[in-house]
Amino acid sequence: MRRLFSVVTATSRFAGLLAILGFCLVFCWAPCSVSCAGSNEHVLSSNRIQAHIDAGEYALALDLVRQLPDRVEADRWYQTIAAEQASHGARRGALRTIGFMDDNRQRHSAFERLALGANASGGSQRDDNRSNDNDGNQRNTVGNRGGITEADFDDLIELIQEIIFPDSWEDNGGTGRIRPFAAGVHVDSSGVLSRIEGNLLKDWNSLRRVAPNIDWQLDRSIDLSKISLNRLEAEIMKLKAQGKTLSDEIKYLGGIYEVQYIMVIPESNDLVIAGPAGPWKFDSEGRVVNVATGRPVLLLDDLVVCLRNAWEGNGVFGCSIDPRQENLAKVQEFQQTSKLVGDAKMSRLRELMGLQDITVHGIDPRTHAGQVIVEADYRMKLIAMGLEETIHQVPSYLDRITYDEQGNVPPVDLLRLWFTMNYDGISASPDGQVFQLLGQAVKVQSESEFLGERGERVQTGQASGPAKTFAADFTRNYTELSKKYAIYGELKNVFDLSLAANLIHRFGLADRVGWTPTYFASPTSLHAFNYQVPLEAHPVTVMSVVNDRTLRQTIGSKRLNHHIIGVSGGVDFDVNPVLRRVKSDEVLDDLKMQSSSGQTSKWHWE
Repeated sequence: MRRLFSVVTATSRFAGLLAILGFCLVFCWAPCSVSCAGSNEHVLSSNRIQAHIDAGEYALALDLVRQLPDRVEADRWYQTIAAEQASHGARRGALRTIGFMDDNRQRHSAFERLALGANASGGSQRDDNRSNDNDGNQRNTVGNRGGITEADFDDLIELIQEIIFPDSWEDNGGTGRIRPFAAGVHVDSSGVLSRIEGNLLKDWNSLRRVAPNIDWQLDRSIDLSKISLNRLEAEIMKLKAQGKTLSDEIKYLGGIYEVQYIMVIPESNDLVIAGPAGPWKFDSEGRVVNVATGRPVLLLDDLVVCLRNAWEGNGVFGCSIDPRQENLAKVQEFQQTSKLVGDAKMSRLRELMGLQDITVHGIDPRTHAGQVIVEADYRMKLIAMGLEETIHQVPSYLDRITYDEQGNVPPVDLLRLWFTMNYDGISASPDGQVFQLLGQAVKVQSESEFLGERGERVQTGQASGPAKTFAADFTRNYTELSKKYAIYGELKNVFDLSLAANLIHRFGLADRVGWTPTYFASPTSLHAFNYQVPLEAHPVTVMSVVNDRTLRQTIGSKRLNHHIIGVSGGVDFDVNPVLRRVKSDEVLDDLKMQSSSGQTSKWHWE
């Protein structure tokens, strides 16, 4: 039952807008239980739908399509209606119609055609609202397709939909509709306006409290925030087709700063990642971090890179920073023949070591994720060699070197340190709907290397002494080091996102909710309709991390100085061993029930 409301707000800016434009609005709030009544009792004739399309009565056609029991057939009609709306200048109506489609691949294709059509006509433009209403029905055209003459009011409609419970409107996946009407304001049983008192544009803070999913930054911490990956992709596709930029809320994934769970929600066909979230800020290095914890938030760019690696790269990626063999040969010869001592000798050693080569595999080194793994690796080596400040729990490698009982130092010319995974495995609910990542994600490993006569690196396959204890202490205190240097938190985020993406792909979780990544898939051409991950210039070489600690030793009448030089390593991520360690945990059943009860039209929720 629809109720007629008379709105009298003479002192409000909202009423002022109504007075200036001089028209009335219809708020048609059609609950699914009403609009879909009888939808399964009979099959509607396609001739009726086509007749409404031919007459330009797109809203009526859409009402009939929504009642079709065959969703594949419904998607075909949505495509047809959207194409007609777009061809008559109603791009906003076409975008909304595409949003109704169930099949993600078909929706991506429709968005792509719409975006390409806009580019062909000179870029993204506003609809010609003097020719079409918000549903795409033609108007202001005498005797043409049943349209009626009305004022241009799309700006006000868009304003209302942006600030008054955005999740509840059809444009954003809800059930509420707003369109012109000749006599009055109708509000259905959802009662959106009844929940707003006073000036509609006055108290933005109250709107934030009532509707926390409005596109503002979070104002409080959330223990478990959920992101529907398929809804997120659909939202970004829609914004791209509209020619709009992405909000910080999307770029920073709603402020989530850790992936704890992956969930399948069959009731709403959602594939979800979940973890704690909260407001964010930029730290002194320009990284986006959680206000309370200082931990870096998850980034959309990293998520897309990890999804593509999971689908196309078999869950393997990494980097390596390595000295050049010809330089090592020079160092070897110098150590055997030079009579230089002290600072002069160390300066020459640094010069001879020269540049090391950076290689990245599995992901594009120009992406944020590619640069994170390189930076994390390099800065870990700076700490190891005493060139970057550490924490007291993790003394540098050099500070650990001492003489043994026989008066010798560890016989190591080169030190190899690298990051790898540190997961204890994955827990899963018995029905495979909830998965939990176990472990702190990242650890440091070490290996001692020797230089051969020609400068070749001879790997021992073993680590002992200072190298072993440094790696162990770095791993044990990884969380504390991440608080001091956010880059290590970013490395953990990349590892977590990659493990989640590979879990989704290998266990067929996307298939279980009918989702095939399309807009998140890798572009097949320069102008393909896919998410374009920002790319930055990346280093291919770096000066060798070289430092020394002089240990003076007296043997008889001789004084010997020992110098420790050089360090290499990288990042090695291979998800396959972790995916083989999935164990059932009935405790996760309770979390599954909580996740199902939190459904919303927004792409993320509590």
